[in-house]
Amino acid sequence: MDCNEAKTKLEQLLIDLKVAKQNKAQRHKDYKEAFRNYTLSEKEVERLEKEIKHLKQTIETENMFDSVNNVEGFNLLSNEELFAISIGIDKTDYRESSSLTIPRFHELQRVVEEIIKIKKQYTGWVFTGLKCCGQYDTLPPQRFLTYHFTTPEGFDVSV
Repeated sequence: MDCNEAKTKLEQLLIDLKVAKQNKAQRHKDYKEAFRNYTLSEKEVERLEKEIKHLKQTIETENMFDSVNNVEGFNLLSNEELFAISIGIDKTDYRESSSLTIPRFHELQRVVEEIIKIKKQYTGWVFTGLKCCGQYDTLPPQRFLTYHFTTPEGFDVSV
């Protein structure tokens, strides 16, 4: 191979290298955009699943409060508080596994009465959540509950 051929081949290789680098940069840019779109799609799926779960819980508990709406002070509970109760309450249906006549939401009456009692004692407090702290091993289980409230001053209180 003579010098002219080598120079020509070198020039061609430099051109090929430049094109390869441009292609690599474009592919990297395309990869980053595809990954960003994939991440956005994942977040959208997660958001939709969360919203569907929320709506399913709302539908499931649509008639939950029919049995307790005659409790004295029931009108003190807002829709947000009722929703918080419906999320935190035990939704297990023990009617199938017990020979006792157990209401569908067996602890609902007790929970609603206790929350109303606390709201009457501390006016202005807003019920925000319900947490189980343990239970007796009975059927249906008697759960120990912690009630979470927000005071008018904005403090979170657990009772």
